[in-house]
Amino acid sequence: MGKLIDETKKKYGRLRVICRVEHASRQAMWKCKCKCGNEVIVVGQSLREGLTQSCGCWHKELLGKRSTKHGGTGTPEHDIWNGIKKRCYNPNVEYYDRYGGRGVRMCKRWRESFKNFLADVGPRPSPKHSLDRFPDNNGDYEPGNVRWATQSEQMLNTRRTKYVTIAGKKRPAVSVAREHGIGYKTFRGRVDGGWSVIRACTQPTKKKEKL
Repeated sequence: MGKLIDETKKKYGRLRVICRVEHASRQAMWKCKCKCGNEVIVVGQSLREGLTQSCGCWHKELLGKRSTKHGGTGTPEHDIWNGIKKRCYNPNVEYYDRYGGRGVRMCKRWRESFKNFLADVGPRPSPKHSLDRFPDNNGDYEPGNVRWATQSEQMLNTRRTKYVTIAGKKRPAVSVAREHGIGYKTFRGRVDGGWSVIRACTQPTKKKEKL
């Protein structure tokens, strides 16, 4: 971990840093007072990079001015975009520890423009779809690493999901085993034991297994 940068009394946008506060995240957190009077807890890096410059009041003002430009305010896609940014950059929101707290970010192109975000990901296919980081569940929200997915598809894309590469594509091991009629435990044991993916999913087993 690098040397702590003391942010006390520094000013960033509408925020003035009051003091450092203890937080479950490994990142340095700072209590700040906004020009409007509200107090918020902000990640030091977010302050220095200009990602957080107010308690949220500034964003609301800008959103009001820009809503007619992109026409997305109030749509599911805009709510999802806004929610992702909060989880990645605002330690005061629920689940921050699972996203921004462990280093997950949104690329600059999307962070600065909902219009760019929507152009890259497209409209949500249905109310049953939400945005999923894929193929790298530990990666950032950026072009090439997101998709609209159903809940069942997302269940196959968690940090604990085992992936294998077959036919040049990275896929969940449980899906590959099921498609080839091989028990998942047997398939995992074979792959973990050094078998090639093709051999592990095509060589018959001696007895019928539960898939």
